[in-house]
Amino acid sequence: MSNPEEQPLETYTLNNDHLEVIVSKLPHCLIKLNITVSPEGVQAAYKNAIKNIKKEVSLPGFRKGKAPDNFILEQYPLQIKDEWRNIVAKTAINEAAKLSELYPLNQELIDPPKLTECDMEKGAKIECSFEIYPSIPTIDLKSIELPEVPLSEITEDQLKEKLDDYAFSHATFENIEDRGVKENDMVNLSITLLKTPPVELVKHQKVEISKKQVPLWAYEKIIGLKPSESAEGMTALDLNFDQPNDDFKSEPFQVTIHSIEKPQLPAIDDELAKKSGLENLEDLKNKLKNVLENNAKLNQEQALEVSLMHFLNDNYAFDVPESFYSKYKNELIKSKKQQMQKNKVSDLDQMMTEYENQIDHDLSRQCQLYLILKKCSEENDIKITEEDITKEVSLQFQLAQSGKSSVDFSSPKEEVFEQLNRIALDRKTKEFLIKHTKTS
Repeated sequence: MSNPEEQPLETYTLNNDHLEVIVSKLPHCLIKLNITVSPEGVQAAYKNAIKNIKKEVSLPGFRKGKAPDNFILEQYPLQIKDEWRNIVAKTAINEAAKLSELYPLNQELIDPPKLTECDMEKGAKIECSFEIYPSIPTIDLKSIELPEVPLSEITEDQLKEKLDDYAFSHATFENIEDRGVKENDMVNLSITLLKTPPVELVKHQKVEISKKQVPLWAYEKIIGLKPSESAEGMTALDLNFDQPNDDFKSEPFQVTIHSIEKPQLPAIDDELAKKSGLENLEDLKNKLKNVLENNAKLNQEQALEVSLMHFLNDNYAFDVPESFYSKYKNELIKSKKQQMQKNKVSDLDQMMTEYENQIDHDLSRQCQLYLILKKCSEENDIKITEEDITKEVSLQFQLAQSGKSSVDFSSPKEEVFEQLNRIALDRKTKEFLIKHTKTS
């Protein structure tokens, strides 16, 4: 949780007849209240404490709840004091919440309230802190402005590459033992970072050897190796596989070839098309072109979505409670720390601090997007239909083939449906916003 001792973003004072409240608004929707209760309010709480204890106890010679106050005071002084302090604190916090119109999220205080003073003559002082629900802005549809993203045209080279990939998926393979690896061989290999202890990047994995499939630093060492042979080298940043990273560090690695298979590709003709139930090669080309066009449209939509998310983050940022993502954050931190300890990372504490700050920022932004899109769907009455779910199922199955689906299809049916419904609503809301976009 956020630290209540952080510098407040805003501080102001509220009053009524018997209460003064200093409200401090802190990051992550954390509220700190410093409450001062008048002597009259404290005295009224003391009388209520006596009444409450009287209702609960029995004294010889008196019916329950009918004993005189002086008898109760004499017999139960500690119980009355505890009840009195509880009433003072509870009443003060409830009245302060009404006065400030700030209410605890889930009605749970982050820390127990501190009653620093409780006196009949001086009054009482209470400190408490709690999270409140975020103030989510409404998106002004006229304000949305995104860069134009043109739809990519399908080229003959792209179609040829798709046909080659299709032929490769119908290839048979010949085991090779008497030569080294060549371009387009299917190779079973392992790649290990030579650390202490070693870190296996790839273990007995089949890979088609090409510069599209394998980073250049590994490709150059793999070409020419025979089965059971190994080679060592240094990793390097390959922008075809990695994001630009100023902190990248080259590391020693070893690649080992376990087996080589040479693909025997079928001819790209009508017979290949008929294996998929099509009439001829032209039908196959049209089918693959349709796949490429759908992918281009999906890439365009995804690029617009990314621009929309950046626009919302930049123009509609707001504070969110840390409790919304703290559990997930803690799991990520624990996993990252275990990974770093396993790899014997130097400057562990500094790197973990940087990592925590980064994921705190990232998770906060994700929460903001989820909440503002949810509010947008409610305000604009965006609903999910059976057709939307059917389209989402088809899309997620397509994405699952390349490991990009955000749905865990191994989960129970109810959870899968919930995931699909949430993702479909998210997508439909984004589409609604993009329709109102002004492009630049």
